[in-house]
Amino acid sequence: MDEMLSAVELAGHCNELTAWRILKEVSGDLLSNVTATVTPAHIEIKDNGGFALSSQGDIVMEGFVAPEAIKGERTEASTVWSLAASLFYLVMGCQVLNGKGGAAQQESSRLPYMRSTLPKLSELIQHCLNYHPEQRPTLQEINKLAAQQFDLCAEAVKKGPKFKEQPLGTQHQDGLASSFWPESMQLDNKTNQ
Repeated sequence: MDEMLSAVELAGHCNELTAWRILKEVSGDLLSNVTATVTPAHIEIKDNGGFALSSQGDIVMEGFVAPEAIKGERTEASTVWSLAASLFYLVMGCQVLNGKGGAAQQESSRLPYMRSTLPKLSELIQHCLNYHPEQRPTLQEINKLAAQQFDLCAEAVKKGPKFKEQPLGTQHQDGLASSFWPESMQLDNKTNQ
């Protein structure tokens, strides 16, 4: 591949499995450089479909800096905040705090929540975006949880989609079709006259 593809291209189209993979692989990279700059543009899509923190330092994206890092130096906690803000953007397609990131965050700011269908991921991101750096998880904790959740999610994907389960002993009038279709089929009396 001649040019670097960045995760920015995934914004708004990042599914749960991909999100956990990004968290797992990028947090793994960050363990050796806990104060690296993290934005969606700094997350590289590798040739094998994996993700890595890009070494290109000239990329600028506003709105991904933690509140405490705007005026001071970067720490592991501010890197955690930036990683969470980046992942929020990739999953939701919009930036936290109306695109202003940490510059707009106050102690009283409501923490964004991604989706109720992604509770573990949403709660982790919310925890990482905490205004107080000491209350955020470490990169090691994120990496461990992301690895576990990636494996669980990958296993669920292998099993395929879930069908609505019917209680044992119940039989529908329309037989087999009801096990695949969520609503029962009704004949239209107007067309059968």
